[in-house]
Amino acid sequence: MISMHEQALCIASSLAEQGVFGPADVADRFVAWFNSGPFDVGQMTAKALRGLDRGAFCEEAGQFGEQR
Repeated sequence: MISMHEQALCIASSLAEQGVFGPADVADRFVAWFNSGPFDVGQMTAKALRGLDRGAFCEEAGQFGEQR
């Protein structure tokens, strides 16, 4: 699954570059990380990130992970 460390780095780099918290920018960074082929991603996280990658809104993406 996406580690807390990797999440923190995505959020921190977004804040540093954007100056404010932007959910869409953070989501883009999570998707870029996911598309880089990380070693271990949980199934629910992968489903949510695939949803984001297909254009789902941030608010909807978590629902993809909850579906089985």
